[in-house]
Amino acid sequence: LEFIMDTIRLFQSADVVVGVHGASLANIAFANVGTTVVEMGLEGLSQASHYRHLSQALDLHHVDVFLAKDARSLGAVGVTLREGELESVVEAVVGGLKRRKGEEIEHHSEL
Repeated sequence: LEFIMDTIRLFQSADVVVGVHGASLANIAFANVGTTVVEMGLEGLSQASHYRHLSQALDLHHVDVFLAKDARSLGAVGVTLREGELESVVEAVVGGLKRRKGEEIEHHSEL
C-alpha cells in the first residue's frame, strides 16, 4: 500500500511527466491540473497519443513525441527517438517547468 501512496504523491508533485506509451502513464490521473505530459510512442499506431484523451479530460498539457520506426513495433525491447525529437522532449520539459512557474516560454530552434 505504501508503494501506491508513494506513486500517487510522486505524480501529484510532478510539474512534468515524460514516459514511453504504456500502462505507467495511467498514473497521470493523479497529476495536478496544468502538468505537462510528454508521451513517446510509435507514430501511425492506434495506440500512439492514447493518453492525450486522459490529459485533455484532466486539463493537463499533452505533448506527443514519436519514436523511430522499428520493424518489431510493439515487440521492441528498446526504443529510439526519431532524429530531432530529443529537442522536442527538452523543449516540452523546459516549457512545462516555465508554464508551472508562470514564466514566458521561448522556443529555441538551435537546440
